[in-house]
Amino acid sequence: MTRSQMAAFLRKIAAGAYSDDEWAAVMPVHYQDIPTENARRQAVAMCLGYTDDLPEMKRQLLLEMAESLEQAPDLYEFYFHSLPVGILQELPPPGGESEIGYEPYRGSGHFELQGVLRGGGSATCEYMQEGRKRRFAVLACPAYGRLTVVFEAGSV
Repeated sequence: MTRSQMAAFLRKIAAGAYSDDEWAAVMPVHYQDIPTENARRQAVAMCLGYTDDLPEMKRQLLLEMAESLEQAPDLYEFYFHSLPVGILQELPPPGGESEIGYEPYRGSGHFELQGVLRGGGSATCEYMQEGRKRRFAVLACPAYGRLTVVFEAGSV
């Protein structure tokens, strides 16, 4: 499913104009594309009552998710636990440890990543490249806008 197809289905959900068959064909499937999968998971949580959002708020959130899916994706947006963290300024080179630049987002993905690093751990992050999910480990954040990483070659 493309991002624009998911966006169209989210708009149908927001309008209450979808069938049980359509839901069964779209929502139980897990998608490789990170933003599409995030939108699917959020829509399922909202529609199956796992959130306390009011009906009008749910409708508005679905429409906002649809709109964001149709915007041009940031080339190297990356995620931690499916939450957007920031945009890589360069790709991690294959093999060994290296330091790369990134533009952090202000949000829960960046906050959680930094919490893991402050606790002494490392974090596996993902980004999309040529329709494939790529992974890399973040080992440290030595300075604002810099990450120490190890790229997982051949990750899917």
